Amino acid sequence: MYRLLLIFLLCLVCSAAKSELLRFHGSNSIGAKLMPTLVSAWLKHEGCNAPKRSEQSAEEITLSCALPKLGEVQVEIHSHGSSTGFRDLLAGRADVAMSSRPSTEAEIAAASIQGLGELNHPNQEFVIALDGAAVIAHPSVKVGQLTLAQLRAVFSGQIANWRLLGGPDLAIQLKARDEQSGTYELFRNEVLGELALARAERFEDSELLIQSVLATPGSIGFVGVGAIRNIVPLSILDGAALAPNAVNLLTEDYRLSRRLYLYTNPKIKPLIENFLAYATSTLGQAVVKEASFQAMEIQPIAGYRANSGPAEYRKDTENAVRLSINFRFGRGSALLDSRGERDLARLSNFVRNYQNGKGALRLMSFSEPTSGSYGDLLLSIGRADFIAERLQSTGVRVSRVRGYGGALPVASGRSATRNDRVEVWWSPED
Repeated sequence: MYRLLLIFLLCLVCSAAKSELLRFHGSNSIGAKLMPTLVSAWLKHEGCNAPKRSEQSAEEITLSCALPKLGEVQVEIHSHGSSTGFRDLLAGRADVAMSSRPSTEAEIAAASIQGLGELNHPNQEFVIALDGAAVIAHPSVKVGQLTLAQLRAVFSGQIANWRLLGGPDLAIQLKARDEQSGTYELFRNEVLGELALARAERFEDSELLIQSVLATPGSIGFVGVGAIRNIVPLSILDGAALAPNAVNLLTEDYRLSRRLYLYTNPKIKPLIENFLAYATSTLGQAVVKEASFQAMEIQPIAGYRANSGPAEYRKDTENAVRLSINFRFGRGSALLDSRGERDLARLSNFVRNYQNGKGALRLMSFSEPTSGSYGDLLLSIGRADFIAERLQSTGVRVSRVRGYGGALPVASGRSATRNDRVEVWWSPED
């Protein structure tokens, strides 16, 4: 009798204890380091002193901890590629899809059909960091930059020896991420285009790819910027030679820059909502930075000068400071995306605290060049006016609004939508 009573009481205790599983599936670029770092910091912020980590494989880990008032929480992180994250989210096997690329039209449509809302809506799409694909090569090649055309020729197999690129007489060894990777998809879209990837050694894990490149003379590969350590990546010459440094990633002017996304369904768990609020907060973004990714923070760009473009543009920005933010639009669209909507709030907070709030913003707007230059001009002016109105409604001063149409493109080809932007400058004189 006593034994039965003890078992009954233990069952009551077990049933009363709370236990919740949060499932993050998808991108290896996010899941390998950034997500475990963010989740650990979040759990500690919620009162957990030492989250327990268990590792089923290099791409599958679980972090767990007992949180005050919340009970046991387990966070499952599976990092098999961006596409797997969307598949698992749509199939109900994941609460959050981690992706190093935006959701596709097919994925958005599939979610809508299944009653999972609009994946690209700001309530379901969260940009938690900025990153890019970095091209790395073995030190033996002695080549510091490649044009976009050369990079395309290398990875499509048209150029197979470094001597054709100014390097040594050494065969080129290709390394690439696997088919499920958002990094690979970005590289395929922006570099290869319609060409097929030549024979290459494929990797699911970025760290293994890096190790292979460093161990193989003549090799070249690409990984997420956040994964590289003590390696100088190659610059990509596309109009200007741009390296994946902080400035070019923050402004998204670097050819292979990208955003790191988290996607949820509309019926979000309270704990997931709590985590997302933390990840996009100042505290969470400090953790993003510590993990070697570019945080979604606004900062002045020291020493930046507008050395090209229309004379009026150079004059308007001569005594102003460029801020590390561009409001970007889809081709021909006047609507902001999810990052832009949250950046409006970030910019308002920045202005209130920067230099005691003295001064004003200057907005310089550009569009993708088309055959109709007057239409380009009107579109760029309309976008700048829209941003100005939104900012002024929050009490932010905007002193100048300029539209320059397609006068200063920063990208071409598939990246041409990067030209659709509103640059933000700060003037202490206004």
